[in-house]
Amino acid sequence: VRQGLNYGEVKELRVTMPSPDEVEAIVSFLEEQCAVIDDVIAETKASIEDFKKWKISVIFEAVTKGVNPDAVLINSGVEWIGSVPSTWKVTRLKFNYRIVGGNGFSLDLQGNTTGDLPFCKASDIGASNGRMDRAANYVSYDIAKKHNFNIIPKGSVAFHKIGEAMKKNNRALCMVPCCLDNNCQAVVPHEMDELYSFYLL
Repeated sequence: VRQGLNYGEVKELRVTMPSPDEVEAIVSFLEEQCAVIDDVIAETKASIEDFKKWKISVIFEAVTKGVNPDAVLINSGVEWIGSVPSTWKVTRLKFNYRIVGGNGFSLDLQGNTTGDLPFCKASDIGASNGRMDRAANYVSYDIAKKHNFNIIPKGSVAFHKIGEAMKKNNRALCMVPCCLDNNCQAVVPHEMDELYSFYLL
């Protein structure tokens, strides 16, 4: 049930044994080098967080203010958006997108690694790095039709709709038609640039 080491095995292990002077030099070298490496790791982790915040800021500014620094701004009337270029309009999501929910995915249908349609779960969206063209499970068009699964068109943006996963703001641009688990949903754009939809959301 549980693996372990006993004295009889441990006492026979082979190890290197330099001279005392060499041991001291090795220890001194490793303490110094490992401290430098640990500092770099700590700085890198902090930098990664800073870059993530910067990325979010760049995306937010671009989708709410545009990329023309000389644009005339007006009040959008929406608190979280703030001012927008005067040539823009603020509209409701429902006028630009159709929202499509996921479907229940029974255990007896799971486990197929090939098929016509990826059947994406929250974990697939999280692992997609923003572009989703595969999943851990697949279904055929016949199965999708038989079970009345919603088929999400290519170019839609899929995201989580319940649970802790929502806090991560994971979303993925569907690079192929797919089905979604009922913990997910998608927005299907009406005549709108797919990548802009992805960044906007």
